[in-house]
Parts: sequence; C-alpha cells; structure tokens
Amino acid sequence: MNSIRHLSKNTFSSLHNRSFRLYFTGQIISQCGSWMQTIAQDWLVLSLTNSGLQLGLITALQFIPVLLFAPFGGVIADRFPKRKLIYITQVAFGLLALGLGTLVLLDAIQLWMLYIFAFVFGIINAADKPIRQTFMHEMVEQDQLHNAVALTAVQFNVARIVGPALAGALIAVVGIGVCFIINGISFVAVIISLMLMRASDLSASVLVPKAKGQLMEGFRYIIRTPFLRNSLVIMTIVGTFSYEFNVSLPLLAKFTFNGNADSYAALTSSLGAGAVIGGLYAAS
Repeated sequence: MNSIRHLSKNTFSSLHNRSFRLYFTGQIISQCGSWMQTIAQDWLVLSLTNSGLQLGLITALQFIPVLLFAPFGGVIADRFPKRKLIYITQVAFGLLALGLGTLVLLDAIQLWMLYIFAFVFGIINAADKPIRQTFMHEMVEQDQLHNAVALTAVQFNVARIVGPALAGALIAVVGIGVCFIINGISFVAVIISLMLMRASDLSASVLVPKAKGQLMEGFRYIIRTPFLRNSLVIMTIVGTFSYEFNVSLPLLAKFTFNGNADSYAALTSSLGAGAVIGGLYAAS
C-alpha cells in the first residue's frame, strides 16, 4: 500500500505546483475542444469533397507553417513574456474556431475557406508550440520538469480520448458546426488559468534582446549537439512517413468501414488509450 501511495505521489508530483495545476486544468479543457475540431474539420472536408487528396492538402496546410516557422516562434518566445504571448495565441485560436463554426452553421463554408483557415491555424500554432513548451520552465522547478512534461503528454492523450468521443456524438445529434463553436469557447479555460496564476509563483525567464544571428545560432547548436540532432532526424523521418493518422483514419472510417463521424472518432480515441498508460508510466 505504501509503495502504491508513493508511486501515485511521484506520478502527479508536479500537480502540487499551483501554477502548473491551473495550467494543466485549462489545457485539458482546451485540448478536448481542439480534438473536437480536428474530428469535425476532417469530416467536414470529406463531406464537402469525398476526397482523400483534399483532406491531405488541408492537413498539410496546417503543418507546413509549423515546419517552416516554428524556429521563429522560438525566437519570439525568447524575446517576450511568455504568459502574455499565450494570451494572444489562445485568443487567436478561439476567434479562428468561432469564425469557422459560424460559417459552417450558416451553411456558407467552402473548400477555399478551409484552406485559408488551415494555413492561418498553422501559423498561429508555429508560434504557440515553442511558447507553451518553454513556459513550462517558468511554472515548475527543474526537478519537477520531467514529470510536468510527461503529464502534459498524458493530458494531450486524455483529450484525444474524450474530445473525439464528444465530437462524434455532437456531429450525430446537432451537426459539425457546433464542434467548432465549442472549441472556440474552450480557449477561455486557458485564459482563465493564466489570469489566476500569481506572478510571484512564476520564475520569469530572462528575456533575450534582439540581435543578429540568433536563429542561425540555434541551428548551429542543434548541429553540434548529437542528442538533439539525432532526435530531430528521427522525428523528421517518423513524422514524414508514419504520422499520417489525420488522413488515413477518416478515410478508413468512411470508405473502408462505411462508417460515420462516430466511427472516425472511435478510431482516433483508441490511439490515445495506450499513450495515456505510457505517459503515466513515464511520469512515475
């Protein structure tokens, strides 16, 4: 019994930190909304086009900006207060989702609009990802960082179970547009969590003044650090040739199994179950 209690304490140790606990709660609500939007958007593309090519193009438009501009997002994260930057990205995500949901509900959505929304989403995400990841250092102590990162992965995968399940049910009952609206509202949870944080509880990073060559210095650091260099090469290979679930799963659900949005949601949710177990093990 003592060993189980000790294991549980270790697994969730970073949640004893008030700032991280607030952030974790806000993020899990927001991530559920984001997964709802993922299901809704993919099913919307198939409903409009019945084309796997179009689905792939929309997905590519979301991730190409992250590939190209995420390093610039890292530079921005170094130069400006991260909490303020997260306010901006969450508001931008929320407005984007609400706008897309409104167009769907008004039956005014067209494929070219989805191209624009996907690309703009990708640009915002390119800045948001490095900002949120480095903000972790300001919320928790160094000895809690590993646990906080692992629990963040668990949070992401719990949302990947819950969000798609909710989306599948909502699409069947009230339609696709509501999923986008709920996602837009869900970003309020992150904004509230940031507002409730006390500045005295955060270890504010030293801001880096603007200077020439900062981006290239980051690339040079990666090249001369074997662990980072090799990890990025492996991630590039896996991401390019294996991580295509956003395209293959909806096609599998619709055309192979003759299913509906519920079928796609169930397939997506099942991906998160094993990852949650693995994440909890890593956190412990």
